Amino acid sequence: MVNNNFLVAVFKNRSYTYAFYNAMAKKGLKCFIINTPKQNYVSCGISCKFMAKDLTIATELIKPYKNSFVGFFKT
Repeated sequence: MVNNNFLVAVFKNRSYTYAFYNAMAKKGLKCFIINTPKQNYVSCGISCKFMAKDLTIATELIKPYKNSFVGFFKT
């Protein structure tokens, strides 16, 4: 079921990770700061985990942080 799936937004910069997390939280979306999974080796070490159903909103909120954004990955 899609509602139980999570995605991870991976960034190269910790400040952008926190900024994206804050933007998601401000919208009232369920999200968490987590250690980046090891397979996503091009990162700052932390990522923002959020529900897959919120991908459309996340895609819009990611735009200001694109220069540090690595990608969305399934958890």
